[in-house]
Amino acid sequence: MLFENQSGAGGEIAGKFEAIQELIAGVNEPDRVGVCFDTCHAFAAGYDLSNREGWEETLSIVEKTVGLSSIKIFHLNDSMGPLGSHLDRHQHIGIGTIGLDGFDYLVNHEKLNQLPGILETPQKTAEDDLKNLATLRQLFKEKT
Repeated sequence: MLFENQSGAGGEIAGKFEAIQELIAGVNEPDRVGVCFDTCHAFAAGYDLSNREGWEETLSIVEKTVGLSSIKIFHLNDSMGPLGSHLDRHQHIGIGTIGLDGFDYLVNHEKLNQLPGILETPQKTAEDDLKNLATLRQLFKEKT
């Protein structure tokens, strides 16, 4: 089972990784659960994923709470809302307020880029997903 971080809007639980840590602690077999890290939700909850420093601070919090190894998958989406807005509105990769620098850090992080990701961007046509995938692939730097 995976707990997905939330944007922190209204009565949502799991807007902060400390809350997810509490949920995992309440499970009989915590080794059988993990985290689905939603990029828009994290940004909306106040985790700055728009730059390297913000990512490093966020990952430090993740490590201290649920552990980096608990992240099993990413929901990949930019954000329409500003940092900490609690607004759960997904945007195309690189067009929103997380921006290309934030996704550049993610797709080139030696541990995080080994994890699967699911696009959760607005989709009017199948070409929208292809454009978002192309953007992510352009950001990825091959190790030579």
